[in-house]
Amino acid sequence: MSTPEADGRPAPARSRAEFIDAAVDEIVAEGERLGVRPLPRPVVEADGDDIASVRWNLSGAEIPPDALIAAMEADLAADSQPGSADGQSGAATRSTEGAPLDKAVRTPATIREAVFTARPVRIGKSGIVVDARARDVPFDWLTLPDGRHTAVSALQRGTLGSAEVQAEAPTQDLVDLARLVFGRALASEQVRLRRLDLELSSAGRRAVRAQGAVAARKGILSGSVRASATIEVDDAFVLRLRDVALTSANPIIGVALLVLRGRIRRYAEDFAHDLATDLPPGCRFTALEITAGERLTFNAEIAGSTPA
Repeated sequence: MSTPEADGRPAPARSRAEFIDAAVDEIVAEGERLGVRPLPRPVVEADGDDIASVRWNLSGAEIPPDALIAAMEADLAADSQPGSADGQSGAATRSTEGAPLDKAVRTPATIREAVFTARPVRIGKSGIVVDARARDVPFDWLTLPDGRHTAVSALQRGTLGSAEVQAEAPTQDLVDLARLVFGRALASEQVRLRRLDLELSSAGRRAVRAQGAVAARKGILSGSVRASATIEVDDAFVLRLRDVALTSANPIIGVALLVLRGRIRRYAEDFAHDLATDLPPGCRFTALEITAGERLTFNAEIAGSTPA
């Protein structure tokens, strides 16, 4: 297997077929590192310069909760690194074992269809169903001066055909998963999570009302807080908070929340997360729907940004 590059791509290979095999090997190796079982290989079918299809079915796979926590921690660490927000990271000019990529011959190509299925994938006892499909995903083959081959994304050209993502899970399963994840995260700080309850309900086509309670103990100190908020995605696909409220029966915590009430309100009013920043460069949401109740469902449609 090829040695992976610093930016996550496999090292250049003698042929495109070998490069594809190395890329699949890297995906499988990462899954094995996280303890995913069983872990089938993605199936890739090439057709000339293009990739006719990529299919990966993880139905029935199990992901240990510790792996999820490790992945979250790794993502947070990566996001904190300087320049991590740069989706393109200078790939067009990075040197590869002495062969600068800007001297490579580019051949535009397309992944005609990529399909990911998990019906379900289990994280601990939680079962999550995911169906994702993308069409006409652009990339470039690069032929280096020494004849080896590698590939880079070309999504920045804004030519993605379309993509759809549907995900759903029993709400209680997600609450149990959150309890497990946050419980282990707090335990690393010597804090014991005593209670975490959460109820979710639909508050609009792209809005969810959340009400819950959390109780924790550290040493001889303990306390609980009840919280409620509405999480919504506006027409510009920006995530916002409203109607945030925090209360506590513990008089010390209650006084602290009263003192911080203005700051909490301002934080909620100012909070805005553009969901487009979670997509690859050159992609945008065109539709999004979230429903909550006994099951939490998420349906999204994605397309390429209009080229400049």
